[in-house]
Amino acid sequence: MNALFSLSIKVLVSFVGLFVLLVAIFILPLFAQEAAFQNPEYAYLKYPILIGIYVTLIPFMYAIYQTVQLIDRKEKHPELTERTLQGFRKITSSATIIGLLYLIGMIFLFIQNALHPGIALAGFFIIAVCAGISAFLTILRKLLERNIHLKHENELTI
Repeated sequence: MNALFSLSIKVLVSFVGLFVLLVAIFILPLFAQEAAFQNPEYAYLKYPILIGIYVTLIPFMYAIYQTVQLIDRKEKHPELTERTLQGFRKITSSATIIGLLYLIGMIFLFIQNALHPGIALAGFFIIAVCAGISAFLTILRKLLERNIHLKHENELTI
């Protein structure tokens, strides 16, 4: 990969991770406080929802870290390796965990009779994006596994 291109992708991915982290730390509590003030009957859900969102930040930040590691690895070693496939597996697992955590959170809110349609729409969007990322990376990983297998097979025949 071009060094400038990979550097720009790493910077972009890092800025996305930093932006999400800063929003979660500084802006999200303000929104939660305002929502608790406007809807006092749901104020008891303020901290469980914040904790749930913060828990989903852990696999998100791990996926960001793995993405930067994949870009570094691809820059240093352009050939496909098992470590590249492991990186794809880790990012796929992170996306799946995020989707499942949001699904659990939406079920919790539904049971509490606090699942607002806007929150449900945002939750389903996040779950759909996570499922799409998982599916795309799984397909890409399978193709790369096949490519690595064919490469090894080709090296043995020559």
